[in-house]
Amino acid sequence: MAVPPFHAFLRPVLETLAQAAAISWDDLWSQVPSRLALSEADLAEMIPSGSQTRVDSRLHWSCYYLRRAGLIRDQDGSAAITDEGRALLGKHNGPIGVADLREYPSFLEFQRGSQGERSEFNMADGTWTLRADVHEKIRVKLERSIPDDAIRNAALRLLAFAIENADEE
Repeated sequence: MAVPPFHAFLRPVLETLAQAAAISWDDLWSQVPSRLALSEADLAEMIPSGSQTRVDSRLHWSCYYLRRAGLIRDQDGSAAITDEGRALLGKHNGPIGVADLREYPSFLEFQRGSQGERSEFNMADGTWTLRADVHEKIRVKLERSIPDDAIRNAALRLLAFAIENADEE
């Protein structure tokens, strides 16, 4: 079994936190993977940078998103579920995804802020709309920054690889 994407950790984090008033972050980190029945190999798998395990990375991102939605909070160095987090668990029986987090104004504000004022992301259907001038601006910027075609093409391949694999971390 491979380590699931970060959004698969959202429900297990909330369920774990719902069992107590507060749980140390270390205890949360040790309890959530067991809810997902991850193998020893899964637990040891490192992200490409080698800086942390894939499970730690996914837990970090899921907690970060849950905090941004106001569903969990840091309580004196421990993690705690909020009333909103309990309510979400009560109304959803299945997996919890990013679309569910978009029901919370604080999460929408976080997403708008992280995308900047000129974003072209449609929150209603979760799609990107590319502005007409973007391709040309990128092409000109790259040609000025990297005049050598071979090096520029290698940089573009690396960038494409990074974008395609961004959700792996």
